[in-house]
Amino acid sequence: MINRVAILGAGLAGLNCAKNLESLPNVNIDLFEKESSIGGRIKTDEVDGFLLDHGFQVFLPNYPEAKKAFAHKKLNLSAFKAGAKIDGRYVGDPLREPQVLFSTLLSPIGSIKDKLLILKLRYEKALPSDGQTALHFLKNYGFSKKVINNFFRPFFSGVFLNKELENDANFFLFLYQMFSSGYATLPKNGMKELPQNIERQLTKTNIHLQTPVNIINHQTIQMPNGDVKKYDFIITAHPDEHTSFYCVTTDYFWISRDSNHDFSNALELFTGQKFINHIAAVSLANPHYSPGDKILLSVNSLNTSTVQDVSNELKSIYPELEFNFIKRYEIKKALPKTTKNLQNESKFIRCGDFLETPSINGALASGRKAAQKILEVISQQ
Repeated sequence: MINRVAILGAGLAGLNCAKNLESLPNVNIDLFEKESSIGGRIKTDEVDGFLLDHGFQVFLPNYPEAKKAFAHKKLNLSAFKAGAKIDGRYVGDPLREPQVLFSTLLSPIGSIKDKLLILKLRYEKALPSDGQTALHFLKNYGFSKKVINNFFRPFFSGVFLNKELENDANFFLFLYQMFSSGYATLPKNGMKELPQNIERQLTKTNIHLQTPVNIINHQTIQMPNGDVKKYDFIITAHPDEHTSFYCVTTDYFWISRDSNHDFSNALELFTGQKFINHIAAVSLANPHYSPGDKILLSVNSLNTSTVQDVSNELKSIYPELEFNFIKRYEIKKALPKTTKNLQNESKFIRCGDFLETPSINGALASGRKAAQKILEVISQQ
């Protein structure tokens, strides 16, 4: 018996769902994507020799789901440094960079107690209570207001895309330990390599780009030309209209590589700027992101701003540098706020990071679990 499956949405969740479904011996999979390319929110443009990801994104190879989903060697990953510059001062990880032990201990981001708690947190096994936010967890753990505002808030607001750190505390602890045990990386050809990496592993899946479909019922869809198709299973691998999102604005600039600068392949965080939350010299982490004589900067803002606002703030931070604007991405649907109360039917299943955690790991996990539900139904037939 052939099991016919339709997956709606070719982001990481839909792609990983298809990959896991291909373990079935008798399966026909149609993956429908309304856009002209796969990847969902993970996209990379090529502009004048630069690679511009849609919003600043990094890949954590230690993600448990990533270890199963990707052919890692083909990603050709390049890493950022383990530490970060905070208001111009580098704060490193002494366990991975012993040479920064004393400068990190003497840094003004917090007290000695705070820094010992930072070390303890990377090995913490006790899980936060359900419903607790990341901010409440940090306060209850014993961190001072100073280190929260000088380190955790600027760093994780760039991860969560909200300065209130209102995300689930268990997700925060998971991410903190992922960052502490590995490096943030970029694939050689941009973040678009992640969905393409899974696509290249598919052998039984038919991908239909620029094909928006309508769901008639839980086993029937309507094609753009009006044709109706019936499936044994339908999987929606995208948020619905009720899902709310955090937004971010990413502006790309370049500076000359021979400029008098002190950028490195470490994330630059700011505590007192009105617009800029963080800057990443992405081509210092991955040289393939820019022509050899230029350094590509990803400048990220959580507050409403114009390009001129960001340019003026850059000049105030680095008055000696000449910044050349490339392109702006205003991403209104950057990260979803999670929704875990949607009910699945046995043959109509939802997946996506909005059902797990707003992350690459969450998207991959949700896709795998959706496939597993179908495998369970088929095994019981």
